[in-house]
Parts: sequence; C-alpha cells; structure tokens
Amino acid sequence: MLEKHEQEVPNIHNLITLYGRAEECLPDEETIDVDLLERLNQLCIDARYPGERGLMPEVRPSQEEGRGFRAFAENGLDTIRQHLQEKK
Repeated sequence: MLEKHEQEVPNIHNLITLYGRAEECLPDEETIDVDLLERLNQLCIDARYPGERGLMPEVRPSQEEGRGFRAFAENGLDTIRQHLQEKK
C-alpha cells in the first residue's frame, strides 16, 4: 500500500506503526482492530525481542485465537488486494 502511494516503506515489524503509516492510504470505510494488532505484536515482536523487560509474554495462543489471527490476516490481505486492483 505504501509503495503504491509512493511512500517510504520502513524496515520494521511493529504492526501498529505500519498501520499508522498505511492508514491514510486505506479507504475511509476500512477499519482495523488495533487491539488485535497489539496482540500480534506481542506474539511476533515481544516474544522475539524481549528487550529490557527480560520476560517473555505468554507466547502460545489458543487454537481459537490462532484461527482468529488467520481470518484477520486473510481478510486484510483480501482488502489490500481489492484496493490495489481498484487503483490500476
């Protein structure tokens, strides 16, 4: 999305930050569950880079939560694909 709108794509993993950068490129009717992005950050960033805390967060999600993450990702990917095709 950022490249399509000729914006710099940062080399980061933080989904909240990436969403903040891409939000202005998304259609107004699109909303993202920021709480879910934060939870994914905990799993994908905090667990990989525990940093100053020295503690690992609860890493393993339940199967139900995992299915929810997958559905969230698939929906987001579908939305982005549709948006990019509309702009061609």
